[in-house]
Amino acid sequence: MNRTIAVVAAVAILMALAVTQTCAAVHDVCMADFLLLRIRCPAGGFTAEQRADAVEMRANNLLMLGGFDLSTVEVRESGDDVVLYANGQLLVTVDPCTALANNTTPEQLAEVWAQRLRTIYPQVVPKKPLLKRPSG
Repeated sequence: MNRTIAVVAAVAILMALAVTQTCAAVHDVCMADFLLLRIRCPAGGFTAEQRADAVEMRANNLLMLGGFDLSTVEVRESGDDVVLYANGQLLVTVDPCTALANNTTPEQLAEVWAQRLRTIYPQVVPKKPLLKRPSG
């Protein structure tokens, strides 16, 4: 019994170390001044930092291009990954390592990030001034 517990504990520690080693650094992705998401793992030949920089650039480009319709935010599966699109453009790929680092699945994490985008976007879009009619 004690040996079984020791083996299970050792496996759990090794799994945690594996995730920690590949996902040691956390890189924030902000849209304007709002935290949108965090990239924790390298993927596709890019470091976590490079991925975060690319996602942040894409997110803020959406703002600079005059915004987008929130109905265009969508989540699509792509092999083992799940991809989040906005305005028909790739925003971020959610890989299994990042999902595991967040104790979830790629599908669930992509949905969380999509909802954060839908929540944050209206707060950062510049508001058009209301035109006042002259009194009198």
